[in-house]
Amino acid sequence: MPITDYHVLIRDAVRAALQAATDALATELAAPPLPWHAVDELDDAARLTRPCGVVCCVGPEQERPEFGTNRQDGRGYPVAVMLLGSGKSHGEKRTGPTDLTGFRRLVTTSLNRQRLAGVAQVAVCEVGDSGPIVDEKAPLFQVLATALVVNCVGRFPRA
Repeated sequence: MPITDYHVLIRDAVRAALQAATDALATELAAPPLPWHAVDELDDAARLTRPCGVVCCVGPEQERPEFGTNRQDGRGYPVAVMLLGSGKSHGEKRTGPTDLTGFRRLVTTSLNRQRLAGVAQVAVCEVGDSGPIVDEKAPLFQVLATALVVNCVGRFPRA
């Protein structure tokens, strides 16, 4: 019996949800769309063309007993959501999906306390600050504009 990697399924569903949200915002603002990428390792994101949004599985799954039943385990799967840019030069202002406050607001309003389309087991997403997920000596740190962690919580089969 094949094992389902729920962490990867959730990461890909978060990317799809945020791609749809930023595409809608870009259309509304008549701005270029923000491309989104799913990566397996945080360091892989440093090689992407910027600006872009990136999602990556981070940390192990978390026990969430309040979601468990006698047949399913309550688990939370954290996914890092990052905005990568090349910085501001000469003081120009960024608008739309690449504006830091707008980006964080878009992620929060799209996912916080929401179900995750595409993964039926996820009951609720919790959006929080990422904290220091990238080493300041890593190449990714130089292009990381902002980051959040979306913890996708629900009931998952034991087998």
